[in-house]
Amino acid sequence: MRGKAVTGLPGSGGPQGGTREICNWIAAAAVADGKPATIVDYVPVYASPIGAAFAYWPSV
Repeated sequence: MRGKAVTGLPGSGGPQGGTREICNWIAAAAVADGKPATIVDYVPVYASPIGAAFAYWPSV
């Protein structure tokens, strides 16, 4: 198939759209499971009603 929107790369399998990010959040929540997080930084995004937070959970 040829066209301006066709890249020639194979399509990616698995869930599409925002569902991939939701799958990542479910996995992260399972790993954290009540452990306290260390918040590293928070960056407000003024063009949006959200911000970007950076945190980590100790593996022990």
